[in-house]
Formats: sequence, C-alpha cells, structure tokens
Amino acid sequence: MRKNFKVAMIGLCAAIMLASCGNKENTEPTTETNVTTNTTQEQETATYTRKSDYSEYVTLGQYKGIEVKPISITEEDVTERINNTFRDTVQNGDTVNIDYEGLLDGVAFEGGTDKGAKLTIGSNSFIEGFEEQLIGAKIGETKNLNLSFPDPYERNPDLAGKAVVFVVTVNGIEGIEGAELNEDFVKNNTEFASVDEYKENVKKTLESEKETENLRTVWQIVKENATINKYPEEELNFYINQMKNYYSQIASLYGVDFGAFLASMQMDENSFDQECQNYARDIVKEQMILTEIARLENIVVNDEEYRAEIEKNLKGTDNTEEDLLQYYGGEEGFRETITFNKVFDFLLDNATTIANE
Repeated sequence: MRKNFKVAMIGLCAAIMLASCGNKENTEPTTETNVTTNTTQEQETATYTRKSDYSEYVTLGQYKGIEVKPISITEEDVTERINNTFRDTVQNGDTVNIDYEGLLDGVAFEGGTDKGAKLTIGSNSFIEGFEEQLIGAKIGETKNLNLSFPDPYERNPDLAGKAVVFVVTVNGIEGIEGAELNEDFVKNNTEFASVDEYKENVKKTLESEKETENLRTVWQIVKENATINKYPEEELNFYINQMKNYYSQIASLYGVDFGAFLASMQMDENSFDQECQNYARDIVKEQMILTEIARLENIVVNDEEYRAEIEKNLKGTDNTEEDLLQYYGGEEGFRETITFNKVFDFLLDNATTIANE
C-alpha cells in the first residue's frame, strides 16, 4: 500500500466515518455490504446494502493507461525544499507568530496590542502596510512599522487617518525551522541520524507529493470516462439523510433553528436539498466506480493485509483496534477503505508515464 491519503482525497472518508457498518461476518469486499447509521433526532436506524456488482448502474470508460508525468526528484528539488524550510526570514504567504503593540503619539492605544498572534502575510488582515513591512524580517527581530489608519475606520473612528507606530516582534514562522541544517540540529530535533538521512526523507516526501498529483489526475480522468446509467435510490437516500442529520446536529449543538442555521450559510431549504443531492451523487458515483474496478480486476483484501493495515494505523498512537474500526464505521468500512486504496494503487501501476516536455 502506497499511502493512506487516497480515500480521503476523493471524499469517501466522510461517508465512511459518518456511517457504521453492520454484518461483520462477510468481509470480502466483492460481497454485498450492509451499511447502517443512526439518526440522532429519531434514534432510528437507516440502512442499505452495498452492492458487489454495479454494472447496470455505471459503465466504466478507460481506467488503464491514463497518462501521467514521470516522478523524478533532482538534487536541486531537495535543496530548494530544504532552503525554504531552513530559513529565518518572512516571505509573502507565510503564517507568522508575532507580538505587537500599537502606539499613538508614543502611547499604546486600546485594541492595538497582542501577543502570540497568528498572521498570514498577504491576507490583508491588518491595515495597509502592516503585512508588507514584515516581509524580510528575521525570526526574533523587532521592527517599528510606521503606518496610518484608513479614513474612515469603522472599527475605531478615533483612529481614522491617524499616524501610528506598531512595534512588532516576529516569534516564528509556521512550518519553518528557522535554523541551520547541520548534523547537530538533525540529531537533536528530528528522528533522523544524519543530514543525509534527512535529505533522503525530503526526497521521499517530494516523490509522495508528485505521486499524489498523478493520482488526482488519474482519478479525475477515470471519473470523467465513466458513464452513470442510473443511481441506486437506496444509497442516494442514505447519504442525503446522512448529510441532513449531520448538519441538523451542528445546528442543535449551537442551539439555533435549522432555518436560521441555513441562512447563516446563505442557503435555504431548496438549495440545501440540492447540496445534499450533489453530495450523495458524488459519493455514490465514486463508490460505484471503485467497486466495479475492484470487481473486474479481482482486487480483494486478504486477512494478512487487513491485519497489517490495522497494525500500521495503530503504530505510534494510543488508539485501540476498537477505536480505529469505530472511526471507519466497523470492520467492513475499514476493509473497504483498504480495498479502495488497492484500486488506487492499481490505477497508478497501470498508468502510462509520458516524457516531460
């Protein structure tokens, strides 16, 4: 198995997590699967049986031989990633942790001071010039930013048009080590024994990112090539109700009327129903395509693979096997996830690599 990100990439994890699977005796992915979920409002159980053959519902197009780019990571690619990680200056797009104090005529003004604030450079969250003047600042550096509030300024009309000074200290940059990459740093701050090992891991990370790009490309084309003849109504209704129950729970959690909750998201009942329909169709389409490819290519999960994935997912966590299976909606849900990941492996293994232009 290459990666565990694959099912999450297509949105199926949301479906699997919100569902809980029933009959656990029949575990082969090419057999029918009982899927159940409980509604919180009525405490009734909704259920449907996942089919093992969707040939009457979906006609697959080409899914083998999809063209992808070669995965080739150079020494320059590794160096660029390391240089971007081990730097100490702020760049546009960075999320920085800062302390700041705003001064008007040398006196701190109300609402102008904060410590440990997060700010993404380029987000235009602060007044004009604030973020721009932090570009190039070093971690640990304190800068005086000479700025003026806009006029008018609705948040505090007393500051409208006033010239102020912000004293800003850059505490850190999110995702940036801010140190020199050397043997001491690697041994003291990472799981690797040497700089060479660290670089090799960076290379593997870049390869994984390229593989993810290829997988997105392949999967999008496979979906576009497939023709949906009809949707199984039972499954559509299951996921429509699942989404409605989910958002109903959120509204209840916040103690607001469901209509008002939809209005806060700029939706009414009709537009929300359409969103639920679209969600259900997307989920069911993807599941049907994956299940059909698994059936046609005889892609199954044996017990040894199942146990290996259980152990891999639990390694380094405090979770139990019960916790893991509950997260995936039971044993069948977890087996289905493994099966779908094997289908993704199959699609990549059977893709055609084209030369870079």
